[in-house]
Formats: sequence, C-alpha cells, structure tokens
Amino acid sequence: GSRARGDYMPYSDYDVAVVFRKVPDERELMLRIRGLKPGGLSLDLLVLSVDDLSDPVIREMLKGCVILYDGLDLRDSLLGLGCRLMQG
Repeated sequence: GSRARGDYMPYSDYDVAVVFRKVPDERELMLRIRGLKPGGLSLDLLVLSVDDLSDPVIREMLKGCVILYDGLDLRDSLLGLGCRLMQG
C-alpha cells in the first residue's frame, strides 16, 4: 500500500499481509491479530496461505511490499516481486 511505497498521507492505513503455510481458522485469527493492534491504528489485514502467493492478483497486490518478518523463508520469492526488507 501507500505506506510501503512511501506515498502515504497522515490518515493512510497500514496494509498488512500475514502468510501461513496453511491458514488456520481465518475469522478467529483475524480477531486475535486485530486484538493486538494499538488503538487508533488503521489496519487493513489480509490473511494468505503460501499457495495464495502463486495467484497473479495476489502477486500484483504484493508488488513493492516491505517484508517485516519472514518465518517461512519466502524472502527470495517476495524480493522477486520488488519487495524489500524492513530497515532498522
């Protein structure tokens, strides 16, 4: 999204994709993750499986992403989409 690209506005939300080998109960997971988010933070959460990464629409959405954490060793695949590692 705009925050990853660097062209965001002060009111822009954060687009966050969480990738699992196999997606657990998506509804429960989203509720748990949203419960961790600080109040006032605008967050658009997308839950994906590794298999979803082969979908052309998903790949287009992820172009230019910032990798916050890579516990599934997907870095090379994501870097091929123009993603970058978070600095700092």
